[in-house]
Amino acid sequence: MENRFSGIGKITSIPEEFYFSVLGFEVSFTPRNSDGVLALTDWVNNLNKTETVDWFVGTSNEGESIYIELCGEVSYSLCMPGEFGSATVSYRLMIRDEKFDAHEDLKFDEINFYGEDIDLINPPGRAINNDEGGITFINPKEYKKEWCIKVNTEEFILIKDIAIQKTITYYDVPDLKKNITSQIKFKFNERKSFSDIYKYYEYMTVFLSFLTGRSVSSFEVELISNIEEIEDELSQRNLAVCINKGSLKIEAKKLQYHNVIQIDDIDNNIPNLFAVLNDNKNSPYLFFLPETNDDKKFIKYSQIIDLSASMEWEYLKQKPERNDELILQSKELVDALVKFIGRFTIHPKVKEKALKVIRQMLTSYQPSFKEKIEYLYYKYKDDLEYVTQYGYRELEFFEENVFLKQIKSFVSMRNSAAHKKFEWKNGTDIFPHLMILVYFSIFERSGMDKIRVRECIKRGFF
Repeated sequence: MENRFSGIGKITSIPEEFYFSVLGFEVSFTPRNSDGVLALTDWVNNLNKTETVDWFVGTSNEGESIYIELCGEVSYSLCMPGEFGSATVSYRLMIRDEKFDAHEDLKFDEINFYGEDIDLINPPGRAINNDEGGITFINPKEYKKEWCIKVNTEEFILIKDIAIQKTITYYDVPDLKKNITSQIKFKFNERKSFSDIYKYYEYMTVFLSFLTGRSVSSFEVELISNIEEIEDELSQRNLAVCINKGSLKIEAKKLQYHNVIQIDDIDNNIPNLFAVLNDNKNSPYLFFLPETNDDKKFIKYSQIIDLSASMEWEYLKQKPERNDELILQSKELVDALVKFIGRFTIHPKVKEKALKVIRQMLTSYQPSFKEKIEYLYYKYKDDLEYVTQYGYRELEFFEENVFLKQIKSFVSMRNSAAHKKFEWKNGTDIFPHLMILVYFSIFERSGMDKIRVRECIKRGFF
């Protein structure tokens, strides 16, 4: 449902109050007086020049506390004849609190992720037992688990849990699906600022994209703030977070539990995998993933380019051993070829270009893109064959000689995008196979056991 409400509040860097109205992911401000017009005009000009981030803290007409991150484009018409005018800003995220007393420090203690994709990777049905004796609730110790995450110089606790709202009904059957919700929480030792929300949202988005095999994830976000009440009793307060995700496609065929890598499949390797996926220097390139489950039926030319970039990156992260003998011989060959070319009387531009090509290709003996793919293929060849033969989804098996020909076609297709009009070739037949090689590489970089990796990948998310 589209956001549509209004109220009154302040921009944190301006002392004046403003009336505000929210429509979708835009918020408009109208000054209450002439001083507000001048202050808002200066603020708009400064925001457009410096691209700084500011916050609006206000109260809606319904009594909710509202916090809006102001970092988008601004349009305004102020000091209009007979009225003050207004300024409109697009925003990235908004926090809504049912209570009207504002959090002046704009901080939180935990961030909770729940919804469609969270239920897929952490099925809520694991919290109940349904047998001949009826429906019973399982001890939380059997499904709740915590891991310490260390990523980009910070630490927090990742909690896998299932929230159960037990209701007593005298006549109706309780709605278990509505009252049982899976959760993934990040719990922090120190309170985090509202400005950190999007960073943790991105962490979870990357994690979910990897597990579900699609780039656009579906989940909700809320903040949890600890409140110290009378007699030092600690209670928690939940704040809903609305994030601008752009226009989302509706999937005709939704993912099922058996189509994704579930969090229990990874278990104790979660800290390492999470760190690899979100590390600023080592994170994989996952832009080749389709947006939705429906899109897995098709391959876009941009995915060919993105998958190629991902394979180049994974090859680099594998740190293959240097062949010093070949490097030495290539340098000796370069010296000999340079002397040989120097004997010819040809146009300087031709000679310069020939020398440049030789030095670039041979001096450091860098493998070609085709050789990099082949390196990954031979490294995970047995694993790939296992997945194609025993996977939950049908995936064509290729003999080695056929696969190598397909690699050649894929490389040719990728090169055509860089040098001329893109040309579709048979290399698309191994697109999911190459994607699986990337997954094996990422899992290996996280240190996960190969047998367990095979079982994860054969679920058929590709």
